[in-house]
Amino acid sequence: DDVLDNRELRPYAVQLIQRMGTKAESAVPPLVRLLREPAEAEEDVMFQREVQFALAAIGPAAAGAVPALVGSLSSAQDSIRASAAFALGKIGPAARAAVPALRENLRRPDPIVRLASIRALLQIQPGEQRLAAVAAPMLLEALGSEYELVRAEAVTALGERSDFGKRAIPQLKKLLQDPSPLVRDR
Repeated sequence: DDVLDNRELRPYAVQLIQRMGTKAESAVPPLVRLLREPAEAEEDVMFQREVQFALAAIGPAAAGAVPALVGSLSSAQDSIRASAAFALGKIGPAARAAVPALRENLRRPDPIVRLASIRALLQIQPGEQRLAAVAAPMLLEALGSEYELVRAEAVTALGERSDFGKRAIPQLKKLLQDPSPLVRDR
């Protein structure tokens, strides 16, 4: 806790928490406190994103962070919105309170925010059939994105969902020739 209060050391502490993953459950309250700090400078935005990735690494045990992460979904920064959605998805069904805000983010112009939000919704509501009907076309469209991270995440999401991933097999085969190793290796 003291290390997270030290502005010079806390980036290293957050990286360590990310590596510890589920074993770092006790770090959730101080991480939530860090999320409440304003993120105006680029350095602060990047740090807040890393805090949210640490919460994602903790997974379902980070359920106490859901209200703060829902708050991050309305940030002016796309990277904060996307990393919050990613963390909420890793928390899973315990993040159900985030569903309305995640649905709102599906209308955002940033493709990474939209993709992170649809993936989070699929992880929070795994059996929701109406959601699958919305997600499948979004993920198929994301396979053609100009952004390699978006293509790679869409490949991963489709691979996790055999119910609509099968429809993507022709497009997925084409991505075996993608110029990005990040996409090909998924």
